[in-house]
Amino acid sequence: MSETFLRAVRRSISFRAKDALGIPIRPLKLRMAITNRCNARCKMCNAWKAEDRSRDEMKLEEYDRLLVNSRVFLSALRHVSITGGEPALRKDFLEIIRLVHRHHPGVSFNVNTNGFLTARLVEAAQAMISERIPATFNVSLDALGEVHDGMRGVPGAARMAMRTLEELESLKGASKDLRIGVNYLIAEENCHECDLVYRYCEEHGFSFNPILPVRGELYDNEEMRFEISREKSGRVATLFEGYIPKNKDKAMAYSEIVRQLRGKPRDFRCWAGQVMLLIEENGDVFPNGGCPREWVFGNLKDYDYRLRDLLQSRQARLVRKQVKRCRACQLSCETLTTLKYPEALAARRKTKALAI
Repeated sequence: MSETFLRAVRRSISFRAKDALGIPIRPLKLRMAITNRCNARCKMCNAWKAEDRSRDEMKLEEYDRLLVNSRVFLSALRHVSITGGEPALRKDFLEIIRLVHRHHPGVSFNVNTNGFLTARLVEAAQAMISERIPATFNVSLDALGEVHDGMRGVPGAARMAMRTLEELESLKGASKDLRIGVNYLIAEENCHECDLVYRYCEEHGFSFNPILPVRGELYDNEEMRFEISREKSGRVATLFEGYIPKNKDKAMAYSEIVRQLRGKPRDFRCWAGQVMLLIEENGDVFPNGGCPREWVFGNLKDYDYRLRDLLQSRQARLVRKQVKRCRACQLSCETLTTLKYPEALAARRKTKALAI
């Protein structure tokens, strides 16, 4: 019996036993949406139309209070994803990262950005390199030209994103702690550019991260519907199947995207709200970014920034019951966190199937 199999068994049993016994599970990943402001006009997201909530944004001292008051509960934390809106619109976004790093020096980060604010992003990357803060900068790039501009609603969006990517690339040799990725959103308009973006990533050594449009409170787009024709989704699914042999480290991500493109339901339980959480800029806490507005656990300010206390509230327990039954989420980053840990046996089964 292999050590990989035994590790998968141990992980799966441990998480399920804690869940069955009502023992709070310490989160492994946080998504921190530090602002709802955005300088893009994306077709698949209404965040830019939403009321400016910058007056309600948590301040540095509030993040510090959260990290102090939740120190033990967050002791298993491995990864923090900085997102928005556009996180670089907060002038103190680097200070927020530094603060988390100071409290949790073993945590890795990723910054999700549209790449418009090149100078600010590159300056942040340089500082993180010098301070040995491991991070991935994921820049949205849905096509290599005007198609991306149209999807993001800003002329020159592709040019700005590619400039940011290439300036970040120039820093890569300075540190192993800096990684660069491309978030490619799959939509009807850009399916024909999928392979072009993938090859651009291969050429530059960027991680290629395909994402399906997600409806949820974070994107203020719950009323939207996203349709990709069967012909185009099938063509993209076939491309991803071809990428699997070349990218063993991304095989699981591509495989799950293929399932969704082919209309297959998720075949394992989601653990959002337990192994991962979303903290919005005003202190609201959700299981993840693809949840409806009514699935809010509560607000940190009402619990003295004690995350564990918030998650033990009656509202939080009710929401978690709904999450366990949900099979709608298409957030690949949440899927992979779930498969790596509480659903490790499911991950092993899927990986074995890929190898065949």
